Amino acid sequence: MRIVLALMMASSVAPSRTTEVDDWQVLVNQAAAAETAGDYARAAGFYREAARIGETFEPGDKRRPFVLNGLGMAYDYLGQYADSEAAYRRALAAVEQSPRFNGLDRAMVLANLSTLYIEMGQMARAEKLLGEAMSLHKAAPESDKLRLSIVQNSLAELLITTGKTAEAERLLTACVSFLESRPDALTEMGIAKNNLGVVRMYQGRFADAARLLEEAVAALQSGRSPGHPILVRTLNNLAAARLRNGERAEAGKNWQRAVDMAASQLGMQHPLYGEVLANYGRYLRETGEKAKGKKLESQAIQIMRDSRRRNGIGGVVDVWSLRQKGK
Repeated sequence: MRIVLALMMASSVAPSRTTEVDDWQVLVNQAAAAETAGDYARAAGFYREAARIGETFEPGDKRRPFVLNGLGMAYDYLGQYADSEAAYRRALAAVEQSPRFNGLDRAMVLANLSTLYIEMGQMARAEKLLGEAMSLHKAAPESDKLRLSIVQNSLAELLITTGKTAEAERLLTACVSFLESRPDALTEMGIAKNNLGVVRMYQGRFADAARLLEEAVAALQSGRSPGHPILVRTLNNLAAARLRNGERAEAGKNWQRAVDMAASQLGMQHPLYGEVLANYGRYLRETGEKAKGKKLESQAIQIMRDSRRRNGIGGVVDVWSLRQKGK
């Protein structure tokens, strides 16, 4: 989602001292390359250094919230939720300092922060931020349909997590329809189709869900490596859809790929690795490998418990994973 914010901010950067500008731009380019490669630890390091340089810029310089927003996203991908929240809060404060305040910049950061709160299980806070983001879009003198679709996609994630799948379906159907006309927004398309696939699973339409999730994987892989960690959640959901569609062997392959990718790209202490490992463990138990499945589930529980302790939160929600009520 940060890519769209980057385009708007980069177009209105004020001049500064040449050395600082050059150093800042080099770091931002390095951070972007690290993100594309899926190396979020390196991306966070580059963003931190760019943010340090940004402190020397004039208050209100749009490069400051831009790089802090990127830092927040990198920390989020690393599972460092407290650090991510702090970076997003700094980005919001930097947006407010601009003499030419842009509500759509604020709305973008609010959408990113709301997604973090959904992952942390803080639904009321996420809902409040998304309500403000939608209001900012309605009040904007000029519409930006791409940015609006990203906020709507974030809102759909909240609706899915809180069980309001009919509302989420309406938003996501509109998002997908619009994004199909934007070949420059493949990541956003992948996320939207992923979320719509989750809605289809809640509806019991598992074949449709699998088709949408396959399309989501294809979109997310475009311009990235097949091992990019942005694919982990979607592969996890695709495995769940295929399992419920009777495609057990294919489901197992998807989960194995997701587990291996999360371990190598995110690390074995990452909460997402724990979530996917737990799902794979349940799959193994259901398909007859009870001892191995039970062992993996036990490991996953400890990983997620340690993550909650590190982040000081009571629970972590994977907004892209299918959760069956009553089980």
